[in-house]
Amino acid sequence: SVAGVGDLRRQAEKVYENIGHVLRSAGATPGSAVKETTWVLSIDTWRQQGTPVRRAFYNGAYPASTLVEIQGLARPEFLVEIELIAAVA
Repeated sequence: SVAGVGDLRRQAEKVYENIGHVLRSAGATPGSAVKETTWVLSIDTWRQQGTPVRRAFYNGAYPASTLVEIQGLARPEFLVEIELIAAVA
């Protein structure tokens, strides 16, 4: 099952948790991120519920980013999808 079905903040927390695991496994940190693309069903809801999660993850050192509002995501219960590109030496 999907963490936080119907709860954008919980889904954002889980996505960034997963991204953190992947970065660490590659010997990287959130500071290694160079580009983030985020797709959401509602930019307004993202600003209220997702932005605080993003702010905590990056701690002010944000990568270049694109935020896109779309009608639907890969699965109907998804409220956010994030793609991250990181530079790892």
